[in-house]
Amino acid sequence: MTVINRKKPTEEMAECLEQFQDKVNELTDSNFLQFTLDMWDPDSPPGKIPSNKNVKINQGIAFPYLDMELYWHNTNLEFRVHLQLNQLLKYLNRDSMYTTAYFKAIPSVVIRRLTSLTSLTNENANKCMDELYPEHAKALE
Repeated sequence: MTVINRKKPTEEMAECLEQFQDKVNELTDSNFLQFTLDMWDPDSPPGKIPSNKNVKINQGIAFPYLDMELYWHNTNLEFRVHLQLNQLLKYLNRDSMYTTAYFKAIPSVVIRRLTSLTSLTNENANKCMDELYPEHAKALE
């Protein structure tokens, strides 16, 4: 993941991806490794299709990356937990063969992970994790 401190045109980013891909192909003497580029540009015209099929434009108010998402809060780049559409949160089955101590440790590990993925802001400073992420709290019950 790379964060660039200025807005670059889509075609410039597509060209960068092509140059990078060409260099990787040259170094590996193959084209088996294929790279993609997801750009975050909420101001991009709707339906804009980049010239490179491996470039996608995300026009949302946040940019998802693995299990977190980036978003602008005032002029700060902030982070929070990201859930995929229709994602089912399930940590362990009660019938699993894990010890009681293992089951007891799960909530604190999950809450620590949620905390590490969440930027501290004035709006969330006095909120509990179950208020910020009710889906996760429900899955831990």
